[in-house]
Amino acid sequence: MTGRVVFSALVSAAAMFVWGFLFWGLSGINTVALRPLPGEDAVLATLGQNLQETAVYHFPGMPGMAPTEAQRGKPAGLVIFRKEGVETNMVAFFAGGYLHFFVSALLMAGLLAVASPSLKTYGARLGFVFLGGLLIAVAGDFGLYAWWRFPLSFAAVSALGTATTWLVAAVVMAGAFNATWWRTGTATEGPKGGAFVSQPPPRLRHRE
Repeated sequence: MTGRVVFSALVSAAAMFVWGFLFWGLSGINTVALRPLPGEDAVLATLGQNLQETAVYHFPGMPGMAPTEAQRGKPAGLVIFRKEGVETNMVAFFAGGYLHFFVSALLMAGLLAVASPSLKTYGARLGFVFLGGLLIAVAGDFGLYAWWRFPLSFAAVSALGTATTWLVAAVVMAGAFNATWWRTGTATEGPKGGAFVSQPPPRLRHRE
């Protein structure tokens, strides 16, 4: 079971990685969620002079505090500030992204393993993983809008990216989790398209 979980996570993470690149890098939908900063040079100069460490800065005041009369009607937001500048080591950047997908897929595959006795068909496994991903999108991405007041367009695009990424993962994981061709032995299909059962190689069967 452990090998099945790890294998499913590895191939699902690869599929998630490819889809994430297509969704955020090539589809152009990121322009709906993110916009270029007007007056970038001036803003960067001001940030560099006033912010001394990498952190997330909230303005005005701190979250959870009632705004004062002086703050009412003024702009509000978050600044995600990296004092060290943009990422230059793209190999490390993408490796970290794949690692994130792998750990996420590993946890999902673990849940799938627990639920697998009740998920006898490919469609049932696919639905289980996708519903888990949909929960992540709703609770996580739309939580940015509900609690932190991120623009709804950003939350919606982010949720769409999360949901479709987990749909891709579900398509791959539902099959990979039940695959037997990566292990020693052959496979036979269970009743009514149910789970595959691994059989020992022919040379070993006479010993049973």
